[in-house]
Amino acid sequence: MKAMADIALLGWIPAILLIFTMLPPRRAVIAAFLAGWCFLPVYGYEMPGVPPYDKQSATCVGILLAALAFDGARLFRFRPSLVDLPMLAWCFAPLISNTLGERGAYEGMSTSVKHIFAWGIPYFIGRLYITDLQGAKDLAMGLFIAGLVYVLPCLFEIKMSPQLHTMVYGFFPHGDFTMTQRGGGWRPTVFMHHGLAVGLFMCACAVVGVWIAKCKSTTSVFGAPALACAAILFLVAVLCKSTGANVLMVIGLATLWVGATLRSRWPMWGVVLFPVAYIALRTVGGWQAKELVELAGLVSADRSGSLYWRLASETDCWNLMGSSSLFGFGYFKFAGLRLEGSETIVTPDGMWLIALVANGLFGVAAFYGSLLLPVIVFVRRIHPSYWAHPAVAPAMAVATIVVMFAVDNLFNAMPNPVFVLSAGAMVSVARSIPRSARSARR
Repeated sequence: MKAMADIALLGWIPAILLIFTMLPPRRAVIAAFLAGWCFLPVYGYEMPGVPPYDKQSATCVGILLAALAFDGARLFRFRPSLVDLPMLAWCFAPLISNTLGERGAYEGMSTSVKHIFAWGIPYFIGRLYITDLQGAKDLAMGLFIAGLVYVLPCLFEIKMSPQLHTMVYGFFPHGDFTMTQRGGGWRPTVFMHHGLAVGLFMCACAVVGVWIAKCKSTTSVFGAPALACAAILFLVAVLCKSTGANVLMVIGLATLWVGATLRSRWPMWGVVLFPVAYIALRTVGGWQAKELVELAGLVSADRSGSLYWRLASETDCWNLMGSSSLFGFGYFKFAGLRLEGSETIVTPDGMWLIALVANGLFGVAAFYGSLLLPVIVFVRRIHPSYWAHPAVAPAMAVATIVVMFAVDNLFNAMPNPVFVLSAGAMVSVARSIPRSARSARR
């Protein structure tokens, strides 16, 4: 039944090598990441002590091999930056947590290797290949096209229920099919591990598409008007029935438009600082976040109940951390437990919560620093009067979806290497921009 999944995964590395012979290296990297994540099966081979061989590790290994074979000089030209330190800390946070905790250095190193494949390598590839505004435009166009390619599969599953993964690969990737039901209809999963992952990806692609079409960074996509394509992508993103992702999509577009119109960075700073403030208030600040539950109740009772359950788990996790709050336990220790006097079973949900319990406040700071610091550095180098400029708009859209991903990780744990690649890209793109661009002088 899984023969097609085996063929797809085992054949992906040779396919990446072939892509590098057909496209320029930068576009080959973008195509390989997007195609691999969007269409390879949610499946993998577990191997002791090393990351599973799945769609992400196959893509990372394939691109690194192709870079060595076809573009080796680029690897040796790479120069690290202080901005890369949070990602380095996040990759090796499990080693620190496990060495200080109860599982030991071997388990820590094994988990750190998995972090390197899941987070470090995509970030490094973004640093290596997306190095200027033209590279950011190539990435933005890749995201725009990938979202448009996903429109028909999403519409099919919205109408017929999530069936494509089963039809192509012979099995459904998620354990609970009932979770695909939403709002009296279906939430598509296509070839990703959850409908929430598809929802965020489509909303991110819509933000990129709408902004670059509005700013005339591109006027057409395969001969069709870019604005019309962006409108279709926006509509399908809404139909994916991911409330949180839809809210982030609207906030992302509003942040870009208000910042460019008022020529102010403050709208972006507000969104960037939101996850930092949320985590600080929910941990050392002792905030119970009842206001968020009431706000979610305006959308629906179902959304309010879901958010209450997540917030209660967060509170219980923090109360159970005790003296391990700085470096964590090295793994999610509390899953399925219940704090005395609480009605909520602790469940690992938001990525920040998983990072907190596994790697402590150190890990959370490293994780969010690796996503937000590149955006901060980039935004500081570009005055808001340029945000809607056709040459700059694609990079601003990419920076915005990285922040959307960071905020989404407060409530979900839906890893996507494309966003991590984009975070790494922001560091290299920022370094290519002259300091004179900080002012409003053109």
